[in-house]
Amino acid sequence: MIPKEVNDWLQVVGLFGVSGGLVLVAVELNQTTNAIRASNYFSAAESSSEWNKWIAESERMAPITKKYNELGVDGLTEEERYRYGTAMMGAFRRHDGAFFQYERGLLSEDWYETIFKNDMATWVPRWEEFGFLDEQSGSYILEGLRPTFADEIRKYMGGPRRQLVPDVQEE
Repeated sequence: MIPKEVNDWLQVVGLFGVSGGLVLVAVELNQTTNAIRASNYFSAAESSSEWNKWIAESERMAPITKKYNELGVDGLTEEERYRYGTAMMGAFRRHDGAFFQYERGLLSEDWYETIFKNDMATWVPRWEEFGFLDEQSGSYILEGLRPTFADEIRKYMGGPRRQLVPDVQEE
């Protein structure tokens, strides 16, 4: 039989072992969370970069984007409106997915403050101009959205339209 003093010491050592193990699990969980956030940030940034690259390099979309930047939606033909509007819906879905990740803590507050807000200030006026945010239009999209993303979009409604891809200065 183990003497009481030895038993008490074994319990103390066991308690420290369990506590130390819990601390290590917490540290590992924090590292994993940070790795997931970094991966999601990279994925969101890469998606945005790829989209911008596609617009800039596309033989069809680059001229439409340039024309839209210069003349607005009224300067586009019906086919150009369709093409550009379809591309904007892709951007819309991409932002919805990224905001969903942000809401679940998978993208940081820094991402929200620096990237998402800037993107919304750029995209929402475009979506408005195309009628996507007008309840009277046949293209109204806010009704079927998750309420939190719809509320986020409403914060940026009424803002000025900004250039999506800056025009390249020819030398």
